[in-house]
Amino acid sequence: MHYHLFLKKEERYPKALIPSNRFKDKIDLSLVKSNILLVRRSDKPYNEIFDELGLLREDAFHEKEVLDMSLNLLGGKFRIKDIKFNPKNEAAKRWTGQKSSIYKIYKFIEILPSSMPIFFWYSSINDKTFPYRKPKNQVQESLIKHLDIDLSKQGKNTLIDVEARTFVAHDPTLANYWHIEVRFNDKDNIQIPRKSVQSAWGKDLAKAALREVICVAGFSDISLASGYQIAKDEYLKV
Repeated sequence: MHYHLFLKKEERYPKALIPSNRFKDKIDLSLVKSNILLVRRSDKPYNEIFDELGLLREDAFHEKEVLDMSLNLLGGKFRIKDIKFNPKNEAAKRWTGQKSSIYKIYKFIEILPSSMPIFFWYSSINDKTFPYRKPKNQVQESLIKHLDIDLSKQGKNTLIDVEARTFVAHDPTLANYWHIEVRFNDKDNIQIPRKSVQSAWGKDLAKAALREVICVAGFSDISLASGYQIAKDEYLKV
């Protein structure tokens, strides 16, 4: 008998979140007919996430959380209350069509004592551009020419204003088919790796993303999620 079955009902990880061969390998979010509602979990209290006007605070996030930020797709099988489950290690590995079972991964799932939802509309955070600053010696020569910058007048460590673009993608894991990632691409449409946040310019990118996109779009009004659904054919195989 599996230990998972002896847990209290509210402690059992929902099987509906586990990837199934009935589900599409990936959901092309750009083709979903209805506006897409996403949710992110925070372990902070409300007043440390939102200000007195209900706006998302920039200091609600750490810079390292921004690149490849995790969200969850609502309207299918994922419920707001499911944000209390935190898949880690084996459970957080990417799903690529292989068989997944709750009995193999439940020990890698943490139940958080407190979870506050932060909501985003897909259209408010996808395909958004914003400027950030990057050292001249780390910017491709072709881009410098495009920006019409005279290198002879610039110092070695001169910071150049460049542009990033958000891309929100379905990225299912072994524990959560409804997992979503917010990725960031550079001017050449190449994904900026998460490890970039370890650099000064990467931190600047993360701060700019929070200021220009994430904190502008995030909201707390849970009533907008009440009864929200997406059509089953958006995620089920035909």
